[in-house]
Amino acid sequence: MPLRMRKHMLKIQIALLAVILVLTGCGERAGSELKPRADDKTERWVMSDTMPSEFDFSVKFGYGEVNKNEVNTYTDTVTKDLIVKGTATANLALSADEMANIYAKMKAIEIMNIDIEPYKPGASTCEQTPYGEDTWKITIDGATRELTWTDRHCTVSNDAEKLKQLRVDIMKIVAAREEYKALPAAEGGYD
Repeated sequence: MPLRMRKHMLKIQIALLAVILVLTGCGERAGSELKPRADDKTERWVMSDTMPSEFDFSVKFGYGEVNKNEVNTYTDTVTKDLIVKGTATANLALSADEMANIYAKMKAIEIMNIDIEPYKPGASTCEQTPYGEDTWKITIDGATRELTWTDRHCTVSNDAEKLKQLRVDIMKIVAAREEYKALPAAEGGYD
């Protein structure tokens, strides 16, 4: 192959490489402060001080495996457990201020770094019925965490207590909204 043709081929290869580098670099989140957790747990999630545009969560909670209550910002709905009367769902979109308030609370407890230890058989001789259980899904800047905790075995971790308090705080916000107040009252109870 003549030298002139090799130089031309080299220029084409360099140009293609540059295009590939530019295209793959465009997929990165510029300025994102959310870092994935490493397997060795030395790296921690760092949430930005201001709420990102991509922030949603859902929390399902209730007694046992029922978990009929839900606050879901992915679908902008709230579901209330009416116990013997089933459930009722309403459209409820939290305001930007309410979402920012919740985001700040999540940042304060470092929700993306919470580790819920799974139950180890034999770790407790206590078991209660009914028991509370929460299931969380949180998405921040494209990263999603799912967390579940239960007080079935009578005690919960500090991280589970933080999640429980966060859920209580969120429910105070939701319960003050007209959409939630318009839902029917629950009847009955759990034994």
